[in-house]
Amino acid sequence: MVEPKVTFNLSRELLDDVLDGILVLDESGCAVYANSFARSKLWDSSDGIAERRISELLPAPAEMSWDEAWQRLSSRKEKVEFDFLSVESLDRKDVFFFDATLMPRIGIDGEFQGAVCLLHFASPAEKLTIEYETAKEIIEKQLRQLEDFMAIGDEIVGETDLAQILKRVAEAIREHSAFRRVVVSMFAGGKGQREIGCAGVSEEEKKALRSKRWSERINKELFHEQFRMGHSSYYVPHGLTDTVPIYGIESKIPANEMKDWHPNDCLLIPLHGRGRKLIGVISVDDPRDGRAPTAEALRPLELFASQAARAIEEATLKRQLVKAKDNLRRLIDSTPDAIVATDSHGVVSFYSDGAERMFGYLPNEIVGKRLAQFYSDDPEMGRARARKIMDDLLNSPTESITGRILEFPRKSGGRVPVMISAGLLRNEKNEVVGTIGAARDISEDIRLRQQVMEKNRKLEAKNAELEEFVYVASHDLQAPLVSIQGFASKLVREYGSLFDEDGTHYLSRLNANVSRMSLLLKSLLELSRASTKALQKDPCDLSSILDDVLGDYSEQIEKMNVEITRTNSLPTVSCDGIQVAQVLSNLVGNALRYGSEDRPLVMEIGSEESDSSYTIYVKDNGIGITEEEAEAVFLPFKRLRHKAADGIGIGLSIAQRIVERHGGRIWVEPNPEFGSKFYFNLPKEKRAKEE
Repeated sequence: MVEPKVTFNLSRELLDDVLDGILVLDESGCAVYANSFARSKLWDSSDGIAERRISELLPAPAEMSWDEAWQRLSSRKEKVEFDFLSVESLDRKDVFFFDATLMPRIGIDGEFQGAVCLLHFASPAEKLTIEYETAKEIIEKQLRQLEDFMAIGDEIVGETDLAQILKRVAEAIREHSAFRRVVVSMFAGGKGQREIGCAGVSEEEKKALRSKRWSERINKELFHEQFRMGHSSYYVPHGLTDTVPIYGIESKIPANEMKDWHPNDCLLIPLHGRGRKLIGVISVDDPRDGRAPTAEALRPLELFASQAARAIEEATLKRQLVKAKDNLRRLIDSTPDAIVATDSHGVVSFYSDGAERMFGYLPNEIVGKRLAQFYSDDPEMGRARARKIMDDLLNSPTESITGRILEFPRKSGGRVPVMISAGLLRNEKNEVVGTIGAARDISEDIRLRQQVMEKNRKLEAKNAELEEFVYVASHDLQAPLVSIQGFASKLVREYGSLFDEDGTHYLSRLNANVSRMSLLLKSLLELSRASTKALQKDPCDLSSILDDVLGDYSEQIEKMNVEITRTNSLPTVSCDGIQVAQVLSNLVGNALRYGSEDRPLVMEIGSEESDSSYTIYVKDNGIGITEEEAEAVFLPFKRLRHKAADGIGIGLSIAQRIVERHGGRIWVEPNPEFGSKFYFNLPKEKRAKEE
């Protein structure tokens, strides 16, 4: 039987012959032995390692600290590996590269007693070879990953089901990347709503995710340069996730099973559409290797995210287009108008429900046939009308026509009159590919128009009869009035001395009323002539006409000391000079008749010009009229305030009829305190179009 001390010495001799470094560590992690190879490379003697912890002897690994490794080793009792450590030799100052593997030492009782650390040294050349092979393996892995992502990207680009795209993207990332849990969110609407697709996420978690809304504030705080990793990924360490609101997914892996990834770490990849518009985000968690990814490792995923964003945006646009088409179709089908579209050869390609209701033909009886055959029962005439419509569309600056009246056959018999509006259809190359038009049934409009025309005809006939009656009545009544007035004058002249004071008064009243009656009849005749007398239009200088009118009132103007201002020369207008003179005379006479007792009368007469007419105005500072009186003032025999003034209230009615017969209008600008301003306009003569 070999003694234990001898056995240990034999083990030391064997360990010293090994061409790798070996460290033996006790349960606290302190070194108790280093073989000769390790000592020759790293330390001068065993004295340099005695009672020193491994974290003091070797450089810190990139993966995790030695303390974290020792904790993991002692709790799980499984080996821990580190790659590419480097240390400087104490004697020769050379740099050595090595891998380290910690192996647990388990006693017979199953308790942890320490560890053995194997150090595999490599030369710089060997390290470069290993690094090259490792980099090659990583690149090949990324290329395979990128190929897988691109193949899936090609599949989803043509997909129209948005929910399926989101789900497929999430599943692809879970399958071909290091992450086991994925949420792909697409922002829907302007209130933070989102549609999601998930992989490795429970239904309960999906429900919770859908209830959370995204906000513009999150975008500003999260997608910040300080969190950028790689080209377009954003990594938020767990120490900052409490201050940044992240609506992603929570890890299901305990922290002690992770390496440099923490369960509360956050990695997001934004999805950008056209114009860098944020349309969604990819959230990932639970890396299989427990490590935070490098920028290089994320590149295939970022490229796939770009392809996914394009697919999501295109599917969204297609969804919106389908929705818009459905809405348009419902709108077209609900309108009573007929909507018909043709191709470039005039063959019907679309026939709405409104067209079916209007004409009675079913779509399969119309679609595929030339529209020209429905323009007329005569085929040649139908083709001619179709050519005329197409020529008009092509020659129109707006490539459209409106208000065209046509007749289309009704299946039940007869033809229906329609008013059409049509336009050209062009493709993305700006080539004419057809036409689209809307037809409105105007049968009822025609019937109502005919009724109105018939009523207007009857009304015009009645008005003519009434005008004739007024003319005849007023003319025929003049003779009896003259006779009465003559006999009354003879009574006063020959028998006046026989009457007492009352008799003389009665005769005076009789004469006054007969004179007023005669004036009324003359005014009725003038009103009738203003409506029935044929207009004799000639170019007339309104300034000369105004001179004559003011001359007629010169005595009254001088007596009242009226100040008259003519702001400009009145225009020459094509009109009936006699009748327009009557309009000016009535307006000037009204101004003289209704002056104010508080101030001297001032009149202003002038004109204004527009593209289509001349406007003449007569302004005074007399008693004026109120808003309520402004319309009534043009009614026959309507006298408003100051009824004591002479006149019977028909002058403005005559003026209105004269102006309206000339195609103009007359109105007043009311002002009850500072006088009135009357306007009337006369249209300019239309010039014949040049041939």
